[in-house]
Parts: sequence; C-alpha cells; structure tokens
Amino acid sequence: MTTETETNPFWREQIAKHVAERGQKAGPGACGTCHDRTAQGDVVEHDECAQRATLIEAPDMPDYELIVEMTDAEKADLPARFHIPRFDDCGQPNAWLCAVCWGDGWSTQWPCETAQKQGSQVFTPQHLIPQGEQS
Repeated sequence: MTTETETNPFWREQIAKHVAERGQKAGPGACGTCHDRTAQGDVVEHDECAQRATLIEAPDMPDYELIVEMTDAEKADLPARFHIPRFDDCGQPNAWLCAVCWGDGWSTQWPCETAQKQGSQVFTPQHLIPQGEQS
C-alpha cells in the first residue's frame, strides 16, 4: 500500500530536498574524511558525522548557586527558556529532568509544568530574548 507522501509530487520533492541537504555540514566530532568532503561542498560519507542540533543553555541561565537559593515558586516563575532538559544518568532509572525544577532530594521529570504551559517558548532563539535579560 502506498501512502500519500510517496505519491504526492510535493512531498516527494520535499523529501528529496531534505535528503540532498542532509549531511552538508560535518559535526565537531566528525572524521577527517567527512570534514574534507564538506569543505569541498560534498556531503558527509558517514551519517554519524553529520552536524546535529545542539542544546545549549540560554546565555542568561541562572547559576547552580542561585537556583539552590530559590523557592519552588521562584523556580516555576523563571522564563520557559530556563526549563530545558538535562539527562541524569546517575539515578535509576536514568531520566530527563528539568534544569531548574529540583531541590534537596527531589527533581522534576522534563517537561516540567512550566515547560508544558509555555512549550513554544522553551527553546527561544537568542535574538528573541528581551535585551534587559541577556548577559
């Protein structure tokens, strides 16, 4: 059975464009072959060498010492861009936790309540952060 995505010319073109653009940039951990190929305008040879999105903290993310001193309500009131996932591989089971919704002996699985309420604002581009809040 064929799907509409396979038969519709628009979607076939979009998929072909995506495949052609995939791997045009090598990631920082890519092998020398893939770095050389992308420098010459070609695509990476190995899929694992392709550049991938990287999750970084907002430039004005509160420091650990400041988060420790905040109340639960203050943490929940922080802008959504601070409520990003952090992977905890020390606990059992391993889990994605909120970077700010935690305290002494407790943590909140991501997405936390704030991330769920303000989901579209969690990953805010730097140029959209209010000027007074940038560091």
